[in-house]
Amino acid sequence: MVKNWLFGKKRKEDADALATLKGQQNRLQAEARNLERQSDEQKILASKMLKAGNKAGARQALKRRAVFMKRLNTVHNTAMNLQAQIDSIQTATSTAETVKAMELGTKVVGEKIKTVSPERTERVMDSVMEQRDQIE
Repeated sequence: MVKNWLFGKKRKEDADALATLKGQQNRLQAEARNLERQSDEQKILASKMLKAGNKAGARQALKRRAVFMKRLNTVHNTAMNLQAQIDSIQTATSTAETVKAMELGTKVVGEKIKTVSPERTERVMDSVMEQRDQIE
């Protein structure tokens, strides 16, 4: 898979992978919002129960809130891992494009160097010197 990124193959797969990862990341963000809402609801419920004198109910609400917060932490960690994968794919794609451009540049330079032989350079320099002599 890394080989394909380095040598620029299968760009459609890269785009599909990015789309899948970003889609999953969006789903995780929605889940995180839902968990935050549920956690806040449990905190409010615990507060109301405590004011009403129901300590056991308040304790249960706080335990449920702790469960929601633990799940929220897991969701956030998963979202960070997905972002790291997205960044890795984008970096690998950029590196592959850079290497490809450098290979093309090297090829062009090599072709240009082949057209310039020492004999040809000497002939051109002699011609330039002759033209200078004629002007003077």
